[in-house]
Parts: sequence; C-alpha cells; structure tokens
Amino acid sequence: MRCSSIFAMSILFATSAVAQINESSSLPEIEFSQLSQRDPNPLGQKALAIHPEQWKHAETDHFIYHFVHSYVATPVSVEAEFHYRVVAKELERDQPAGDERRNSLCWQPLRPTKSSLQIQQ
Repeated sequence: MRCSSIFAMSILFATSAVAQINESSSLPEIEFSQLSQRDPNPLGQKALAIHPEQWKHAETDHFIYHFVHSYVATPVSVEAEFHYRVVAKELERDQPAGDERRNSLCWQPLRPTKSSLQIQQ
C-alpha cells in the first residue's frame, strides 16, 4: 500500500514537472568530449556510432543523456531525476557520493534501418 501511494504521488509530481517544460528549459547540451565519464557499455558505444553527428549530449545530477531531440530527452530527464530522489528517499538510502552517473540513450522509435539492425547481430 505504501509503495502504491508513493508511486501515485510521484506520477502526479512528475506530470506537473513535465507540464512546465518549454523550449527555454530544455536539457542543456554539452559536447561529447566534455562529458564527465564515458559509457562503459559496448552496446551504448555501438548505438552512438550510428549517425554520430546527430547525437547530442547532456548531464544531470545522476544521469548522462545521449539524444537526437531535446523534446524527447528533456521530459525523460525531469522524470528520471524526480523518481531517483523518490526511490532513494523511500529506500532510506543516501544518494551516492561522487560523480558517477548512469548513461541513458533517448530516441524516438523509427523504422529499422540497415545500420540499426547490425547492432542486433
């Protein structure tokens, strides 16, 4: 019961936070070379190799985002940071010290292309 009420509250707050996002509050982009850390996952590296000129990058307190469109990544980042804090509080865990962030790839699903199918092999 406690988890369901916390979940309902987190959805309510996240929805209101996403509603406040506009172009001026989109996720600030940074250059790939300026990221605080690299994605150690080989699948993430392969995904970023597909049309590398289209990828944009940003960081928040707990996540690194790789995206093509800020209108996709910005609401994801708002919700992810909010839910991270809700879960950490619910588990009565301190947020980890240090600069370690989790990498997230954000894109809209498109029709499969030849290059995207090569990742699955």
